[in-house]
Amino acid sequence: MPGKIKIGILKARNLPIMDRSSESSDAFVEVRFGNDNYYKTPVYKKSLDPEWNSRFFFEVEEDEIQEEPLQIRVLDHDTYSSHDAIGKVYIDLKPLLNPNGPTALNGFFPIFDTLHGIRGDIKVQARLEILSDCNEYRKSSSGVQFFTSSRIPEGYVLQNFCGFVEEMVLNDDPEYQWIDKIRAPRASNEARQKLFTKLSGEVQRRIGLKVLDIEANCVLGYQQYFDLEGEFGIVVRGIGTAANIIRQTGNIKSQLFPEISKHSKISPNRLTKKISSESDLNHQNLINKQENQNGYSISEKMEYPFLTLQQYPSGFIKSVCGIVCSRSVKLLNSNNEFDDLESRDKWWIEIRNEIRSHMKSLDCHVVLGYTETKSICEDVCVLSATGTAALFNEAFFANPLKRIDENSSEKCSICHVPYDETELPFPVALSKCAVCGQGQVPDVIFTSIQPLPEIETIGRGSLIKAIVSRPRKKSSGEISAKMISDYMPFMEYELHRQLLGKLKIKGMNMLYGLKVQISIGENLLMGIAEATACFAAPLPKPILPKIINDKMNREFKEIESLKKLLIDEMQRNIDFYGLDFKLSSSTIEQTDSENDSKALLKIELDDYREKENIYQLMDSAAKKNILACSTEYMPGIEFNSNLQMFTSIYRCEAKLVQMNIKKFNEIFDYILEGLNYKFRKYKNYVLANLSTDTSLFDDDHAMIILTGSCLTYGESNIDIKNNVEITNLSYVPNARIERYLGLVNLFLIRESTQIKENGGLSGFMHCFITEVLALVRAHVLSLDGNALVSFKMTECVLLDNPHRNQGQCLINVTGDAVRIVK
Repeated sequence: MPGKIKIGILKARNLPIMDRSSESSDAFVEVRFGNDNYYKTPVYKKSLDPEWNSRFFFEVEEDEIQEEPLQIRVLDHDTYSSHDAIGKVYIDLKPLLNPNGPTALNGFFPIFDTLHGIRGDIKVQARLEILSDCNEYRKSSSGVQFFTSSRIPEGYVLQNFCGFVEEMVLNDDPEYQWIDKIRAPRASNEARQKLFTKLSGEVQRRIGLKVLDIEANCVLGYQQYFDLEGEFGIVVRGIGTAANIIRQTGNIKSQLFPEISKHSKISPNRLTKKISSESDLNHQNLINKQENQNGYSISEKMEYPFLTLQQYPSGFIKSVCGIVCSRSVKLLNSNNEFDDLESRDKWWIEIRNEIRSHMKSLDCHVVLGYTETKSICEDVCVLSATGTAALFNEAFFANPLKRIDENSSEKCSICHVPYDETELPFPVALSKCAVCGQGQVPDVIFTSIQPLPEIETIGRGSLIKAIVSRPRKKSSGEISAKMISDYMPFMEYELHRQLLGKLKIKGMNMLYGLKVQISIGENLLMGIAEATACFAAPLPKPILPKIINDKMNREFKEIESLKKLLIDEMQRNIDFYGLDFKLSSSTIEQTDSENDSKALLKIELDDYREKENIYQLMDSAAKKNILACSTEYMPGIEFNSNLQMFTSIYRCEAKLVQMNIKKFNEIFDYILEGLNYKFRKYKNYVLANLSTDTSLFDDDHAMIILTGSCLTYGESNIDIKNNVEITNLSYVPNARIERYLGLVNLFLIRESTQIKENGGLSGFMHCFITEVLALVRAHVLSLDGNALVSFKMTECVLLDNPHRNQGQCLINVTGDAVRIVK
């Protein structure tokens, strides 16, 4: 439907000097929206703080607002030559379409130039007036809210989950077009920024149409990825969970799921099938209604029962089984017999079908904490999908007032296995539940979700990471893809072997928030896994790894010394994390019986490298009194204030082929020690929600990005004065989210030809990240917000040419703009 955007370009401040003779600037502004709407302000002569006070409006279509950004370009007027560019501002107007969002934008926006960074601020006002569109064939999906938070938005009540939604678009990269060879760097960077912003809006619009078709009103746990495939193009992917939520008012119990008793077109116990294309919307909607009338079970009829949230309401999860994952190596080829987008869609369908088959083999009917990632190097890419297989309580929506009592013994049932030990295709060791003594539980559980409050934990949690690297021979095409595919199972096995060993040494038995990243370089393959370990009360106590020496080439004293080393390290961890149990003789004793052998981690000393692997199982965090976790919550600790979100970038200038696992561990320890020194004045703090992103470039460069938040506990609340609080958590400790204002999604490019003069690559990156955070704060303030939650840096690519003193960086950040009350 047609609409009207009322725009006000009021004034600017702190503009750069463009005319050296007068030490001022003759600034004016060009405003564009789409291809047809254009406005130009008058020129304000000789001033660095011009005031235009121009007000105008554009007539636009509703679907244009979802895809096109408002482009504001500030220039310096020249009479006898082309105008000089000062900078540009991209403003996303989609938050104005949300029914519960803001009604107008108002604030100062930093004027960003891809070659010089921020060059002043400009004050902009924007208000949207649009007619609601009730046409079922409409192209707009306004009214659908997108949340990147990993849990149900605060202040909202979940009515039902409607299904897994996904969308993908493909376009050519302007960086690799022929015109880029004759185009200026600024024009090329701005073309990419505009294209990425438009593709992001198109993905959200298409996902919103699918959400409306299944009669949902929001997308929870929204994840968006930019796959930069070089000359093959740009793929923008988005996945999320379609759901129905309502604002919480009055008494929680009286308002919880108020419409469940009424007749509904969508069953509350239902996940709708994926819609393959927009042309199938009406047909699929008719099928959904017919299936709902006949009635069916979720475990039998859903196609992709994947939920992208990592935290769920109490009582929703019935049983947690463990991690399911799938990986596939694909070869990028522009000469595919199918359409490029169609072939990529088939790749992901194969991955999802495999995840679903793994889930069913464990007798589960839902995958929680589902994520999809992609790693690309030249013409080879690795597709990965991970989640947690689980059973959910089908009576949760039918009887929402029923909750598991915290003092009830039923809370340990989440750890009970739902499958039969004899029917599984792999061996597994089960034991009686340590809480109720009735159900069967495994010796360890790996999950990709946030810590469950229903599971009783003892002591504090700890960060666990595992690193595997393999040298890769230089090759291309099918030979390279086959080589990487052959390495994948062994890397996966080694990663989980390290995780299991470190979990045992720490005296713990459960992992939360497990993330695995596979990176591909020209000469190296690397896998990094990180998770939060804890001791779950229902699971059995860990047994010390068993050292095996089949060959009689080692002395008995050496084996005993290694065994004593493991025992001392395990006891030190038990005392440091407050696990409240001692290593008894039964724990240390290593038997060779059939039942115990399934649960033991065996370390064979036939190879000289195995001795080195024993030392790698011992993390140094406990020795240096560093508390860290990869989840938003630390088991056993309650946070009371958010000090600061941090982003640490480490660039390796060494031959990667010569770097082994020990070297990478030293790099991570070095980064943690630097953060520990930075927050040294605080006594009780935790580095929470740590996320590691590793990129491999040429044969002698690697970049490690570590993001997280520093949170305090056990002391008085520390109030940090910030006009906009930014955190990568989905909540703010000691604060209440009053209102969600919309999704902030920025894609920025920064390029410089004076890297050495600006302090090298480290100074260049530090300045750029500071500018990105300033832009984020400006967008949040314009929406009348004071915080950004669920901050994610989904893309960070750094390219440099030291011989030409050049550098370029691409960063994509997302998050939920909110207004909090402390």
